[in-house]
Amino acid sequence: MGGQSYEATIEIKGKSYDTYYEPIRDESNNITGVTSLAVDVTGHFNTHKALVASRSQADQFAIIYHLTVALNASLDVQELGELFLDALKVTFKVDRVSFSVLDETKKNLTIVATASRHLTAFNKGRVLPLKGSRGERAIRDGKPIFWNDIQSRGPKSSRTDQLLAEGTRSTVSVPLFYNGEGIGVLSLLSREVGVFTKGDMDLFALLAVHVSAAITNAQLFEKARESTAQVTTLMESANAAMFVYDETRTLYANRLAEEHTGYTKEELLSMPWAELHPTDA
Repeated sequence: MGGQSYEATIEIKGKSYDTYYEPIRDESNNITGVTSLAVDVTGHFNTHKALVASRSQADQFAIIYHLTVALNASLDVQELGELFLDALKVTFKVDRVSFSVLDETKKNLTIVATASRHLTAFNKGRVLPLKGSRGERAIRDGKPIFWNDIQSRGPKSSRTDQLLAEGTRSTVSVPLFYNGEGIGVLSLLSREVGVFTKGDMDLFALLAVHVSAAITNAQLFEKARESTAQVTTLMESANAAMFVYDETRTLYANRLAEEHTGYTKEELLSMPWAELHPTDA
């Protein structure tokens, strides 16, 4: 590295990865470590070549690094949207970011998260028909599409009229794929004309890989949390003492378990299972 930022495309077992390295320095400017990022770009629009001509390599590294950090900072979809906008607006004049996912019928998009500085149309929870939308085209074509001035476009739709009414002028729709299947759309909107370039689309396509994974992980976490809450409710209402334990620890005890043993829940969870039930030790 020679003390400088470094990036390279490498191949491992038939897969291509974009790798980025940045030295970590202490207060005396001595190198104390290295921050690295590797992104699987195999077959994804050749994104390992996505170096936006109008931006320096250092700028691109910063964009990718900061946005990736933001997307790994939470398992809450709404919070992800807010963190993503905060990181994105450092470089781009973006006024709103929204994540939309396809429903089971693949006919509608539901906005699951939206973060905005000024724009308020199309809030979280709104369901939008996929047919005829920019999202449909983006998913169908497998690449981002952008309008740098929706005012100058051809025939307007009710959706476009709403965007214009709130002051939106530039938009980007980036398809989200997971395991090769279209799952939704990342939308970026700005109140200014001419904000985005064709070169930016390659960068957004690369970032969409991380957005797709982050949204999927957040949704899986939410489903797991809901399932856990349902099981906990059933166990708390059971007419028997119930425990959940692994090989060494008590992981859960319901209300009747407290009454049966005479210990509080906190005490039960701090005790080895063998102490509570020696015959299972």
